[in-house]
Amino acid sequence: MATLSVILTIISVLSAILLTILVLIQNPKGQGGIGAVAGGVSEAMFGASAPSALVKTTVILAIIFLLSTLFNCAITGHIRQQKSVGDSIVVTAPAAPTAPAAEVPAVEAPAAEVPAVPAE
Repeated sequence: MATLSVILTIISVLSAILLTILVLIQNPKGQGGIGAVAGGVSEAMFGASAPSALVKTTVILAIIFLLSTLFNCAITGHIRQQKSVGDSIVVTAPAAPTAPAAEVPAVEAPAAEVPAVPAE
């Protein structure tokens, strides 16, 4: 099971790197300028073109990335013996209460004389 987890981790990392590169290679659909404001009016007028090979490859890599990550999490969850971090916490009995400290009487400090108007 540990070997399968390592293989799935390698597949996840490689697909993430390739997916990032493919997304950065693709041309933006808006092409800036009036396309960003019009919101793809040119596609509505002239028809959308069929998806290119880059788009298809991006979708396939995204599916590979998501599935490999999902299976890796499922396998890792079955390998571990503990269900959660909370299961590993050992609960101990609370300590006996201690007696409160002796109270210290408050001493007032003498008031310092502060002039109403600063001296010039």
